[in-house]
Amino acid sequence: MRGIWAGMAATVALALTPAGAGADFGVTSIAGTYQGDNGVQVKVYKSSNGKYLGDAAQATTIGGCAVTAGHTLWIIDGNGGQSAKVYGSDCTDNFAQATFSFGGGYVRVCTADPSSDAPPPSSDAAMGSLPGAVGTTGCNDLKQISSGESPGTPHTVGDYVKNIRRGRCVLKNGPTDFFVRIATVADDKAVKVLFSNNGHSAQAGDRVGKEFRFDLPAKKGANHVKVTVKTFHGKTYKKTKTLYC
Repeated sequence: MRGIWAGMAATVALALTPAGAGADFGVTSIAGTYQGDNGVQVKVYKSSNGKYLGDAAQATTIGGCAVTAGHTLWIIDGNGGQSAKVYGSDCTDNFAQATFSFGGGYVRVCTADPSSDAPPPSSDAAMGSLPGAVGTTGCNDLKQISSGESPGTPHTVGDYVKNIRRGRCVLKNGPTDFFVRIATVADDKAVKVLFSNNGHSAQAGDRVGKEFRFDLPAKKGANHVKVTVKTFHGKTYKKTKTLYC
């Protein structure tokens, strides 16, 4: 069956930059949402490979640069190290080596200069006493404002598939456009979307605004479509709908 990688896997298919081990912490306690001084919120959750990802909890700006909700800002290896994203003056972004330490309701992120081979800096300041910027070099403290959801949090297909519709029926000389809107589920993102109609899988898929378009042959009368969503944590959800031409 052919489908598309729906443009949502990019934030989890990143090259991981090694970083030295840092603070000792219980990796089961770090999931949650952390907020910086400028209001930027980062949601930390456990990924399928055992690492933790820190994604922008909502659309925001970092250093004047637009950042979409769900964009990965941190990669945490569970031993106190890995990488954090740094934004340049021209809004280019690169991952740099970073260390992460958790305690007292805060996370301290110490980020190296991505253009240098120097290790991340360190700080002995009291936890919570440093500025809380995101996307910059140096050490910053962000306050935890909510606990995280477990990767095993149950979801339903309705959490992902919000609307299925078709465009103008084309019964001859071309395919019919079918559309589906896929919502972002922060703790277990959709990474692959498959679409079929009357047993035939999609031949093309494109993002159109908040929807994904699939071009498939249609017939007069009932058309039985099926949407299959595969998630980052390996779950599969399916939804069917009958659309008439």
